[in-house]
Amino acid sequence: MKQMLIAVLFFLLYTASGYPDKVYKEYSQNTDTLKTELRGEIISKKGKTVKIQVTDVQEYPVSGIKGTMSKYFESNFLGIKTTGWLETGEMEVISVSDDIIEFKLLKELSKIKVNNKKENQFESGTIVKFVWD
Repeated sequence: MKQMLIAVLFFLLYTASGYPDKVYKEYSQNTDTLKTELRGEIISKKGKTVKIQVTDVQEYPVSGIKGTMSKYFESNFLGIKTTGWLETGEMEVISVSDDIIEFKLLKELSKIKVNNKKENQFESGTIVKFVWD
């Protein structure tokens, strides 16, 4: 009975503090905008221009749209397989033609070195996704 009383008292103090409402407001503020994404494969990169062939899209972006490009990765370390997306750059859409989209690299977000040599994050054949508001 004593434990039940303590639990009820804790719950009342917790909800009266307003903390749950604060967490909900922060969550809803962070999820107010819907993100749109497309997936594809890098065809080429020349200078700051990256071309991809779209493989999965619900809505095509228009020229001038800015967003983030991420590359898909898989790694195996000590028998543990890890997969995910690594943000590689802030991009701007230059042109859209059928299923080919050309981007301008505005800012490189990941600079990875292997054996003290910079790794190319925009290599042909890399699976990528582009996300924008």
